[in-house]
Amino acid sequence: MTLPDADPEQRRALERCKSYGWDLYRDGALLYSSPPLTLSMTRRTGDGALVVKGSPS
Repeated sequence: MTLPDADPEQRRALERCKSYGWDLYRDGALLYSSPPLTLSMTRRTGDGALVVKGSPS
């Protein structure tokens, strides 16, 4: 998952968490809801995007 890194605190908050989940919507309708994921890595790409990596808990 790649998120814009407009807020530097967002990355720090994600690094402190142990698990996360995400939902995918299109036109207001829920298409997919992830299972709980264990955070394994966060990093910023050269263009400033925040990359979050995790695996099912």
